[in-house]
Amino acid sequence: MSVKKISHSINNQNENSGMITFSPAHHAVLFAIFVRNIKKENIKEADEVIEAIVTGYAIQRGSRMAQRAIRDHQPLTLKTYMAYGEWEADEGTMQHVIVDMKHPAITRVLKCPWYTAWQKYGFLKEAVYYCQTIDLSLVKGFNEKLSLTVNSIKPKGNEYCEFKWDNADLAIKKKASNCVKDWEYHLLHLFSCFKNALKDRNDIIEKTINDFNTLFDIDLNDYISKTEKIDFNKI
Repeated sequence: MSVKKISHSINNQNENSGMITFSPAHHAVLFAIFVRNIKKENIKEADEVIEAIVTGYAIQRGSRMAQRAIRDHQPLTLKTYMAYGEWEADEGTMQHVIVDMKHPAITRVLKCPWYTAWQKYGFLKEAVYYCQTIDLSLVKGFNEKLSLTVNSIKPKGNEYCEFKWDNADLAIKKKASNCVKDWEYHLLHLFSCFKNALKDRNDIIEKTINDFNTLFDIDLNDYISKTEKIDFNKI
């Protein structure tokens, strides 16, 4: 992978602490660099390995959402799923529309910060691995009885990502409190999933760290040691 240093336009570095405020763009690009390096190494059954990593990552996230909902005595419905998401988009970075409210509920994402980052840095091919699996597995981790079909995704050249929720009512529900995690947590969770899956390929892990560091002119090593202290299965 050929990379060059760029400005800190998405780093939002804290001038007082010297630490980075991470964003969905960092998360998207870390994923894509891992995928590109795995594919370059021609790992046996690389597609299946990447899909398994995304699946495991998303199921853990969905499970945490369900744990919080159960803690709050909420039913594991689509409305609750929408209310208990672990991230929120910054203003202007997300465009989401509801086409039908129920039977089935249909939603479309016209703009998202992941796609924006993948497009900006030339990672749309790698993005497909994320978008074709992430939402299906998030739902599975939250409640296997919910039925989701992904009709289209933008990285494959479609105008929008479209999701069909069978037998679901998408009435508005207020966002739950104390469920959103910061982007450092999300980045470390993603990194840990790749690291655990590639534990016998330190060369890929190190190359990905170096590529990421070069691209954003930061040192990811200052953060990744924290993954050893976090149980990503628990809320």
